[in-house]
Amino acid sequence: MKTIMGIIPVKDRFFLDKALLLVKPGIEELVAITNGEDSYFKVTSELYSGMKQLELIYEDTEDIPDDKHQMAVIGKLLNNAPGFLGFVIIELWQNSLHVYQTYLLPQYRALDVLHQAYTKIESQAKLLGAPYISLCTNEVVLAQRFGFSPTYSMMRKKIERG
Repeated sequence: MKTIMGIIPVKDRFFLDKALLLVKPGIEELVAITNGEDSYFKVTSELYSGMKQLELIYEDTEDIPDDKHQMAVIGKLLNNAPGFLGFVIIELWQNSLHVYQTYLLPQYRALDVLHQAYTKIESQAKLLGAPYISLCTNEVVLAQRFGFSPTYSMMRKKIERG
């Protein structure tokens, strides 16, 4: 299965409002496993402010050329086209492009979609001149398959009040 990815213009409420209808269940699933560190409100606030960028992933059923992916994704979003596979939320850090969240619909998680997404993200990072790509994940073995090296682990514990 081939994929296309495109960044949603986050400062434009027209596009972002429509995209959030599509990605809300995935964001909610991802924030649920952060043990209170994230919330849907936090993620969407940071998208609307431009602190984070949203990229949608669709199935490429038309063999769309690389330079037309962005336009095709916007078209699919606006026309409620089938083939939505998931999304990536990125942040531009001082010395890296940081993959904040990656979500694939459950039926696509066993396919090569994630590898394609990370390959495209790496290409984007190169175009931007980012020296590194970083990500936080609990899938360390999977990340290592994509060439990432563990640098530290972030753990979180809820303090019970009593």
